[in-house]
Amino acid sequence: MTPRECAAQRDDYLECVHRTKEKARHAAIQAEYETTAGAAGRRGPTRVGLVPTPPSETK
Repeated sequence: MTPRECAAQRDDYLECVHRTKEKARHAAIQAEYETTAGAAGRRGPTRVGLVPTPPSETK
């Protein structure tokens, strides 16, 4: 086999050993989560309408 024919197997092996793609994917998901969580924090808590909103929290 030529080195070109083994490239896919090599990439799979390196990913299995070092988990670089998995770590990059995790970092991207974590960054998106923090972005959306930060935006949700600025909007305030989500209410479903089961408990009346106290007058002090209405805008």
